[in-house]
Amino acid sequence: MNLKILTGAYETYIFSAAAIALFAALIYLGDAAFKKASQSRVLIIFLKAVRIFAFLSLALLSFNPSFSYQRTESEKGKFLFVFDTSSSMSFFDGDSGVSRLQSAINALKACRAADKIGEANSVEFAALSDEFLPLKDFAAAGATPPAGSTDISGALGEMMRRSDLSAAIIISDGRSTSDIDPDSLARYVKFPVFTLGVGAVSGIKDAAITGVDYPKNSYLDEASDLIVNLRQSGYGGAKTSLTLKEEGEVRHQAPVSFAAGRAEERVKIPLKPSKAGLIKYELSLQTFGDEITPLNNSFAFYVNVTEHKIRIFCVQNSPNADFAYMLRFFAAGKDIEFKYKFLKTPNEKLLLKTSDLESGFDILILGDIDFGSLDGSIAGKLETALSAGGSSVLFIGGPNFSISPASPCAARFPLKLEGAFVYEPVKYKLALNSGPAAAQITRLSPIAKINNYMWNDIPELCGINYMRSEKADGPLRASGPSTVISARFISQTASQPCEAPVLVTGNSPGRKSAVILGGSFWFLKSGQLFSKNSNFYDKFMGNLILWLYSKEDYVAFKVETDRANYYGEDRVFVSVNARNRDFSPMINPSFKITLKHAGGSELIKPQLTMADEGYYEFSFRTKNPGEHEILVEAADAGGKKDSAAARFMILNSSREMLDNSADYDCLKKISEKTGGRFYEKDNIASLFADAPKRGGEKTVNVTWKPFENKSVLALILALLCIEWSVRRYSGIE
Repeated sequence: MNLKILTGAYETYIFSAAAIALFAALIYLGDAAFKKASQSRVLIIFLKAVRIFAFLSLALLSFNPSFSYQRTESEKGKFLFVFDTSSSMSFFDGDSGVSRLQSAINALKACRAADKIGEANSVEFAALSDEFLPLKDFAAAGATPPAGSTDISGALGEMMRRSDLSAAIIISDGRSTSDIDPDSLARYVKFPVFTLGVGAVSGIKDAAITGVDYPKNSYLDEASDLIVNLRQSGYGGAKTSLTLKEEGEVRHQAPVSFAAGRAEERVKIPLKPSKAGLIKYELSLQTFGDEITPLNNSFAFYVNVTEHKIRIFCVQNSPNADFAYMLRFFAAGKDIEFKYKFLKTPNEKLLLKTSDLESGFDILILGDIDFGSLDGSIAGKLETALSAGGSSVLFIGGPNFSISPASPCAARFPLKLEGAFVYEPVKYKLALNSGPAAAQITRLSPIAKINNYMWNDIPELCGINYMRSEKADGPLRASGPSTVISARFISQTASQPCEAPVLVTGNSPGRKSAVILGGSFWFLKSGQLFSKNSNFYDKFMGNLILWLYSKEDYVAFKVETDRANYYGEDRVFVSVNARNRDFSPMINPSFKITLKHAGGSELIKPQLTMADEGYYEFSFRTKNPGEHEILVEAADAGGKKDSAAARFMILNSSREMLDNSADYDCLKKISEKTGGRFYEKDNIASLFADAPKRGGEKTVNVTWKPFENKSVLALILALLCIEWSVRRYSGIE
């Protein structure tokens, strides 16, 4: 206990002096009066003592003393009842004839859990589903219609924010549909979380398509397989059928038999597309008459169907290092059909014949060829095949490369031919300077789809083609291409850096062309053996081939969803690559986002996050089932505009409906990690005994000031009154 006395104030000194003077005057007057009295000496001493004590107390109180000490108090606990109000809680609880939610509420009411716990705690109520919402009481929980998903992890996250809770109980079937495992969050909860499981025994009958493994891309008339995952409850030994539709037309039907005692089945369905494009497929499981819901008996998805694989035909002067790289790269591409022939080789089977050019191809690669010395029949056939097939062509430079305006295929060459090509077989490296890596790149094509810094990793360029003008010996800059990747290089034989084109492309309707003017070993040696970013070269070549194969130009502005199929309660995550056609990022773009579906279109305003320069992300929810399109339009501060769209599907069913069993293991783990206990309805009555009887303890500082206490002043006044009354009635003046 600490004693403090207020000192130092002039008012205190004045008041104390006046009190002491008053006390002395009263003592003097009292003594004078008592001397004249003839009463008992004992009575006089008592009255003097009372008067002295009263006025001495007033004198001491004038200093405003305070007494302080610490006291430990127990807080009243707060107990939270959390009811799962998701869709699965609408299932019947066994043969009770009531829902899982109502069955749990009835069990808690029967044991008077809330009333008993409320004797020592403040009781609160909440509901968990897609959101964590407060409730008023049991009646409000029972009146909440079950809907949405079981986000137990989200509920635990909200409960972790409550530092004032002493305990909680989650009433659920435990079938969590959270993206995060509830078990991983439970360990961070600082108070015991009890759990009540319902729905262990269920008389629900239901069959569902729980998932489909399907190819995202396929080819016309090429057979593949769909793996359909089915789940049943109450239909062991029953038979039904599975139907596959392509754009509304039935393509296949397969019988399905559910084995007794086994809940899940996997069925293989053949897929052989008959239409090209972005094709919609629908799988439907024939429903039984007494199923709880038919919504989970269907599953729709998209497949991007192309007419055939990318057919690449390579005509090379002779096998070399570049060809070895291409052979390895294209052989690994499951979507590529690669054939090759040579102009010079001792193997007769690999020599190019005119008939080889009649099989049809999408991309013709012409490698290290002197077009001026081509055989006449081969030269004419090349031009005919390119004109008739509308295919793209890729020229690859090298020691033997030579082409002029009069050469075959010159019309498809992407550079304006005003001179002759020569090859310098020396090593070139990127010219080093003090600026960023981007300063070494004079122009970066959107075809490459790479970051500039990756080019700084090219250790050497072994040999390069130059086009020298007939009028001057200096290198000629590439003129008139639609896109160019060029860089400042320095060779072993020159002290000054030179600018050389590496990739040049040309594009006109239906006639795409490209030329790689880096010679032998550029891909193989520099890219695959020495580079820290060796996979960059594979990506570079793959993107170039896709650009040559596509019928349209590459569009830098892109919108993509993370999946093609969603359930009603899922969030749709969207990424926007907001770049201009030269692949530069848009500057502070403003977005207009439109969601289109069968019911019309609506503007949505989600919260956009910039993940990187020119790259934005957002998410939203939509519960309208069917096909959707998300359209994003952007305009930047420089007046540039662009737009793109992505398509996705919202399935009729909910994740909640795919599995109607309860997951008690999930609930048990939550209780074990938090120090709580798992209950079923038959032992929930012991919740009151296990729940904390009070909240945490806290230390309270208590300060007592007698001068400010009315009871103390009243007591002193009472003593003075008693002293006066005794004197009056005793006859003492």
